Amino acid sequence: MPCLGGPPEWMQDTEECMAESAWRIFQEEAPWLKKSHRMIVALASQLQGCMMAGNGLDVKEMTLFKGVLSSLGMTPADAGKVILPEKPKEPEKGDILAARKRR
Repeated sequence: MPCLGGPPEWMQDTEECMAESAWRIFQEEAPWLKKSHRMIVALASQLQGCMMAGNGLDVKEMTLFKGVLSSLGMTPADAGKVILPEKPKEPEKGDILAARKRR
C-alpha cells in the first residue's frame, strides 16, 4: 500500500495555522500511515498546526484531536495496535554470491 506522501497542495503554513509543518511531523513520526489515512491526517494537521502557531484549542477541539490521534494509532493506549512497515532485508554476502552463480 502506498505511503502517506507529502501534504496536499492546498495545505500550507500561515501565521494562524502551521498545518503543512504539522503534516510533515506526522509523516516522519508515524511511518505506518498510508495513502488511505490522508483525509484524517489533514484534519489532525489542521488541529496540530493551530497549536504549533500558538493558537490553543478549546475543549471540544482537544477532544476531537485526541480521538483523531487515537484513530491514527498515535496514543500510548493505541500504540500496540500499530503494525510498522517492514524494511527490506539486506541480502547477506553469501546470498549475493549464490544468486550470481545461478545466472
